[in-house]
Amino acid sequence: GPHTQGPHTQGPHTQGPHAQGPHAQGPHAQGPHAQGPHAQGPHAHPPINPINPSKPTDNPPAPPLRFGEGAEERGGRGSLRLLLAEDNAVNQRLAVRVLEKQGHSVAVAGNGKQAVAAWERAETAGMPFDLILMDIQMPEMDGFEATRLLRAREQETGSHIPVVAMTAHAMKGDRERCLEAGMDDYVSKPLQVEKLLAVIGRLAGTHPGASADPPETGGWGAPDEEQRGGSPAPASPEPLSSPLRFGEDAEEQGGRGFPFDAAAALDRVDDDRELLIEILGLFREQAATSSGLIRDAVAGQDGPALERAAHSLKGAAANISAEPVREASLHLEQAGREDDWEAAQTAWADLEAALPRLEAALDEFENM
Repeated sequence: GPHTQGPHTQGPHTQGPHAQGPHAQGPHAQGPHAQGPHAQGPHAHPPINPINPSKPTDNPPAPPLRFGEGAEERGGRGSLRLLLAEDNAVNQRLAVRVLEKQGHSVAVAGNGKQAVAAWERAETAGMPFDLILMDIQMPEMDGFEATRLLRAREQETGSHIPVVAMTAHAMKGDRERCLEAGMDDYVSKPLQVEKLLAVIGRLAGTHPGASADPPETGGWGAPDEEQRGGSPAPASPEPLSSPLRFGEDAEEQGGRGFPFDAAAALDRVDDDRELLIEILGLFREQAATSSGLIRDAVAGQDGPALERAAHSLKGAAANISAEPVREASLHLEQAGREDDWEAAQTAWADLEAALPRLEAALDEFENM
């Protein structure tokens, strides 16, 4: 296969001759955010524009190299330096907080180009990352292209950093595409904390159940159930009995019609209510931005813009277990891809109805 050299043949962090290469300083090294506000604690992450991270919403986007305070909590034992490449503000915050709670430090890159630059700077500085979490769909440079570029550069250095793809598709063929791009494993979105930590542990050796085998003999995790279908089923730990569902269940679908399933959302953040409320705030900002872009794209019949904006909203809604909004966004994303404007009008009407119901349900949850 294309990766016969093995992930750790020369040791995971060999720097090689690359240190003096043309990219040593990277595009963001002297950027305005070098110092990073993150030191003030968990709420310092500025929101970013989910559609175009280079266009800030209110504050500048998170700098590509900024480390959290989590590593010190466990005296650095078993803590990893992780790079998260993700353009969606809600996904970013969720992943960063979950990983910092495990004692890892996390740097955030808003797209594939920033991720490659951050990786190069860390290698050059002699402080390489232990693992990269790479979103597949990002603006400017997607996860596949970024990983291929990274693997090509590693040919010069002889190093190999584990790359875990994060994919919202989980479609048949994704695994093959990930392997072909040089990724070591993947997790499907919305992220499930346990699965994410198990994969990181297996590839970087920090999880109690981690296998000592290198990734190629360790084998990829078994396909998730949604592998077989097109859209991921939302995780609902307690289908009907949960008292934590907010809003009216219009369709009586065993919870799937509820605007907001707080039990599933809390499960995803390891029952950290404070974190969930912070994520809901980010979601509201993103929903306002994305729904405006969706409305304009439907009115102007702009397929690519509709697909991008709906994809963003779909991912954010999946993370908070807001199924009706996720479903309407999925249909809008598909309509944009296929230039089906009749379907787009129907799905936009569904979204317009679902968003106020969700707002009310979130208010109800936050005020309980």
